Amino acid sequence: MINKINFEKLSYLLLPVFLILGGVRTIINSEFKMWSNTLAVGVQAQLGGLLVIIIGLVFLIIILKDIFKRT
Repeated sequence: MINKINFEKLSYLLLPVFLILGGVRTIINSEFKMWSNTLAVGVQAQLGGLLVIIIGLVFLIIILKDIFKRT
């Protein structure tokens, strides 16, 4: 059971949420770059967006573990 939720740390969730949204935005914008520029530019942007999403998910997991500590 979760005994204690630290509500003060809920604001820390903003960082991973915005990282994930930024990664999704980068991937969406890279689709348009693939049409106008070379394919490599779009693929690099997609990989960068995917990396940002993964970093955001890792931060999200760490912060959620900290918020829902079992005491």
